[in-house]
Order: sequence, then structure tokens, then C-alpha cells
Amino acid sequence: LLTGNPARAKLAASMLSNNEKVSENREFLVFRGYYGDLEVTVCSAGMGAPSTAVAIEELVRAGCKVLIRAGTMIGVNAGLGEIIISTGAVRKEGTSPTYVELGYPAVPDFLILESLVRSAEKAGVKFKVGISSSFDGFYSEMRNKQVLKCLREVGVLGCDMETSLVLTLCNILRVRGGSACLVTVDSLGRCLDSEERSKLEKSLVKLVLDAFTFINKETGGMP
Repeated sequence: LLTGNPARAKLAASMLSNNEKVSENREFLVFRGYYGDLEVTVCSAGMGAPSTAVAIEELVRAGCKVLIRAGTMIGVNAGLGEIIISTGAVRKEGTSPTYVELGYPAVPDFLILESLVRSAEKAGVKFKVGISSSFDGFYSEMRNKQVLKCLREVGVLGCDMETSLVLTLCNILRVRGGSACLVTVDSLGRCLDSEERSKLEKSLVKLVLDAFTFINKETGGMP
């Protein structure tokens, strides 16, 4: 389970039994524990595609086979408090092109996508399934009215700084990858209040953990 915010990694770890901190270095905070009888690793990767790529590279080298981003997004065609499950992402960040040309699609593993949707339906949370977009510039791009207008017109649900990298790199490294992100800010700058955000982040993390259990059942054990 991959987060940006170390605080969300701590939240996810608190939902695991027999959890332990494996390591902590800069923005990378790693925990390990059990969700039911399934062993899960939780890792924070900080903000943006470059540090997320470092985390994924090292997690895969350590043996990780399934990575799901549990993050946050600015809503464009999704509203505050909704969870965006990405079917693909526009690659506007600068890290994934260092791996492969922009014509290579940023898409999730189908089983992860299906499992996230099933988990969201089971949980009864508000969610949308569709295309997202990832950028490097938080203020220069993600808060730019013209950029947001263009995204809205072509049906993009929301934007962040990591999802397109996660989806692209997981495919390149031959591991399962996916993304589910909570809309915490909308395109008008309105934000979830702290109490509601805290509650919904817990729902997001549980949704992703439940998706891992669906994948485990479907594969007869994680691939």
C-alpha cells in the first residue's frame, strides 16, 4: 500500500495487526503487518513522481508484486469526498518519460481495478471510475484555471502528482499496479474540513486493504 503522506502510512499501519516499523528515511516510512491473514507492507513516498519512483523501484527489488496507491487528488469532474479509481492517467509529470515515451499508456492492472471497484461498492462510499492526470507543478499546473478547464472539458476526473507514474512504472516492472485517491480539494479551491477528511481517509485506506484481500482470493495467493 503506497501513500504520499507519512501520516497516512501510519494510519494504514494502525489498521494492521502485529504491525511493525521496518524503516524510516527521509519521506520513506515503511511498516509491515497483517490484514486478516494477509501480510501487507505500507510505504510512504512523499510528494511527487520522482520520490514515488524511488519507492516503487526499491519495493519491487525487495519482492513486492502488487502496489496500490492510496492518495489524494484535486477534483475536476469528481466532487469533494469522492474516491477516484483511475482507469488510466494523463502523463504530465516528468519522471515516467525518463522510462518510456509518452505514447506508452498509464493504465492499471485489470484485477486491481476490478478489486478496487468491488471494495468501493461493498463499502458504500462515493466513488467515480475514470481517467485522472498527474503533473509536477502544484501551483503552476494543478491550480491553473486554464489547465483545469481543459481537463474538465475532456472528462478528466481529478489530478495529482503521482498516479500516472505509479501506473506506468508498475507495468514496466511487470508488477500489478493501481490507484485510488480521495478528492480533498476541488477545482474552486474548496477543501474537506479536517474531521470529514480524517473519516474519509480511513475509508480510503480500508477500501485499498479490502482490495488486497479480493486480489488474494482471486489469485489463490498474491502473484
